[in-house]
Amino acid sequence: MRVLGLIVFLSLCVGVGVVYWKTNTFQSQAVPESYKVLDDLEKKGIYDREDLSFQTLDGEQINLHSFKGKIVILSFWATWCEPCVEEFPSFIKLLDEFPDKVVLIAISHDYEEKDVIEFVNAFDGVRKNLVLTMDKKKMMSQAFGVDRLPEGFVFNHEGLLVKKIIGIQDWATPEAIQYFKSL
Repeated sequence: MRVLGLIVFLSLCVGVGVVYWKTNTFQSQAVPESYKVLDDLEKKGIYDREDLSFQTLDGEQINLHSFKGKIVILSFWATWCEPCVEEFPSFIKLLDEFPDKVVLIAISHDYEEKDVIEFVNAFDGVRKNLVLTMDKKKMMSQAFGVDRLPEGFVFNHEGLLVKKIIGIQDWATPEAIQYFKSL
């Protein structure tokens, strides 16, 4: 009788364990929030989101809706980030290649606006298709799931995410220029 009771008890424990295992998603199995953000940006794009507005360093309040019909690059960077500094001149070349087609929104993680302005001026980087903004509270970074610098997002003229780049990128290679021509 004791053996039968032990078998029933063990069977019950195994059954409860299996049910628990199948009904619970463990931390390691959960889809990271940044993946959900990327899926949403690929399917819906940036123009349907009301939370994507920001203030430029010129004091202008802008929503990403303002750039409908253009290729938009969001670049999360900082003046103190060595790879970001190395990457910046290639952005300027890309912007010069496509002055009416491509807009770069440079979202700085710096603490002082003057640092960003001095940095851009040092590279003779002021362009009409370069928009500078700060992300001091990291709200835009959170909205895009950014966790390192530099990190870039390329959106086509419909506002759909077509490329995410983590780390340094040469934006002015012949291949890159051809890619932007094809968008």
